[in-house]
Amino acid sequence: MINKQIVEELSAQLAKLLPKAEAAGDDAKKLLHAAASRTFERLDIVTREDFEAQRIALVRAQERIAQLEAALAKLEQHIEHAAQD
Repeated sequence: MINKQIVEELSAQLAKLLPKAEAAGDDAKKLLHAAASRTFERLDIVTREDFEAQRIALVRAQERIAQLEAALAKLEQHIEHAAQD
């Protein structure tokens, strides 16, 4: 759900801020990366790209619903006129 690049960048920045983590090497970086990933997953946030994709899908769905409602109204009118004849 979250962009992996963001997590990697955050992990790298955290590792730079913690000199002991730098000294510990790759193990500490992996632990920080995993912790950051878990934290972002718990926050339930999405990337801008995911948000935009969902916004576009919602607009399309709303347009399709409007089309279907109009078609249904026409069918109902047709049925009404047929029943009156």
